[in-house]
Amino acid sequence: MGASLASGSGGIAVLGNLATAISVITGRFLFAFGGADPHLPLTKLPQLLQADVRPGHTYTVGDLSIGVRVLCALPSVVAAGTIAFAVILLVGVLGRIAAGRAFEPSVRRRLVLLSAVLVGGGLLQGLLDTAAIAALAVSVDREAVSGLATNLPNWPWALIVVGVAVSALGAAFAEGARLKEDAVGVV
Repeated sequence: MGASLASGSGGIAVLGNLATAISVITGRFLFAFGGADPHLPLTKLPQLLQADVRPGHTYTVGDLSIGVRVLCALPSVVAAGTIAFAVILLVGVLGRIAAGRAFEPSVRRRLVLLSAVLVGGGLLQGLLDTAAIAALAVSVDREAVSGLATNLPNWPWALIVVGVAVSALGAAFAEGARLKEDAVGVV
């Protein structure tokens, strides 16, 4: 039950992040129905709160350089990769625990790796989002756009804290394995 829930919700999060990344890189909505303008407005960038295009000008995400668009999409790509890898590790851990093999070395290794993935992925996502905001602040054409306001950098603190908690859980499993080994000859 837990493994399928983790897989399903993780899959939805991965797809959402990848859809965001594709839209940002291409500068277009993935789906534009009913003749709607497929060009992605600047305000659809995860890093921007406000970007007022001056009268007589057009300026969309597609008008940014490909380097800036890729940089703006990278936090979503990293989030998708972090979630996908974490779900794979978590499903493996849950499967081993359900099979009664909770204290095997493979479970402890997966927990250590899961912790590193969550903390490292969260830190990388935050750094990339911070860099994307800085790049946007200097690359948007100020003759075409006024009132540019950015979001605060998105540092996924919950992901990082969960990674630290998984590290503590891994230490608890290591101690449980040690106690299990100590108890093996005791009757």
